[in-house]
Amino acid sequence: MDENKLIAVVGVSENPDKFGYKIFNDLLGAGFKALAVGIRGGSVAGQTIYKSLKDLPSKPDIVLTVVPPIGTDKTVDDAIELGIKEVWMQPGSVSETAVKKAKTVGMKVIDHGCFMVAHGVWQSINMQIKKKLYVIDSVETNNFNDSQIMLKIGGLWQKVTNALPKDYVKYGVYHNYESDFKGKYTLSVAIEEGNGSVPLEIDGEYKVFDVDTTVKNSIAKTWEKIWKMPIRRAYSFDFEQYNPDGTIQIYIAVK
Repeated sequence: MDENKLIAVVGVSENPDKFGYKIFNDLLGAGFKALAVGIRGGSVAGQTIYKSLKDLPSKPDIVLTVVPPIGTDKTVDDAIELGIKEVWMQPGSVSETAVKKAKTVGMKVIDHGCFMVAHGVWQSINMQIKKKLYVIDSVETNNFNDSQIMLKIGGLWQKVTNALPKDYVKYGVYHNYESDFKGKYTLSVAIEEGNGSVPLEIDGEYKVFDVDTTVKNSIAKTWEKIWKMPIRRAYSFDFEQYNPDGTIQIYIAVK
């Protein structure tokens, strides 16, 4: 269990408004063993913020990155040099260069999803998302008044899944909302690679939920939980992200 491993959180500062501070502080509060790393140094919750992985008093089992992608590149270089075996890249810190480099030397890499949500420390996270997604195919449906909804959605996913490589990140995008989750909407399956079509331009604040894929009907159960939550939804573009490693996140646009 990760609760018994030593975690180095890279990107910690003394600013309580920053994610690095919140993640490190909340990990300690949840009983995790953690060390803080941040280029400016200082302290958080009475713990020293070390300026680099190389300055840590003990070698961590896991490196958790909460820095921009260029900082993740440097962090992975240091982790490889120190012989650290696992890195978890928080949303917003993922570097494809670092992912490839780490996997090449046999490191375990988690580059989708939030560590805090996955381990039950947080229920969800809010983050700014900006990306372009290219639609492969779409259907129009309604969650409550369409007797063909399962056939439509199942047929859409089967058609698209068979046509795309297994290593693609696939997106189920909910948009063109008639009203709220009780009205009509369009579900589009999309990818990040352009195919000449006009992209869906996603730009805004999102609440992110990790789907527990060990549970039967996990996606439907996660949506049911979301519908019951007092979230100020924007009803612009919501989406499910299906990763090659089998993990799934649901992104809800918020006001």
